[in-house]
Amino acid sequence: MELSNPINNQHMIDGLNEVLVASFNAQHHCGAVLKKSSDKKVRRVIKELINAHDNHIELLSDAIRYLGGAPRTVSDLLPFGKLKTIFFPYRNLRQQEENLIELCNQKIKYLAGSSEATIKLNLVKDDIAACLYMTEAVKD
Repeated sequence: MELSNPINNQHMIDGLNEVLVASFNAQHHCGAVLKKSSDKKVRRVIKELINAHDNHIELLSDAIRYLGGAPRTVSDLLPFGKLKTIFFPYRNLRQQEENLIELCNQKIKYLAGSSEATIKLNLVKDDIAACLYMTEAVKD
């Protein structure tokens, strides 16, 4: 069986780094929104999001190091030393967070070992189940 998406550590490192970069962007965007907001409830939620992004950044960085890679850092992303609005491709915070979730979903599918392998295994499983069903009446 030949797979079009073979998975190795470098693929996993690249995928995790992509989510890591998106997490840096989301965290920075949250900070920018926090500075502009005076609503206490909104500020509390944004602070929770910032803490969540902190935890995600640490978790992703640890996973990348465990796989033998180097996690991206904010300084890797910023040739001029600070984040600019060009790093915010989304109009609002909710949309950005939803896009981060979707990016995670895409990487989960891709990095799960290839959906093609899963499809092949399901075919084998379904074929065996069908054979067992057809021979149910046959006794040994």
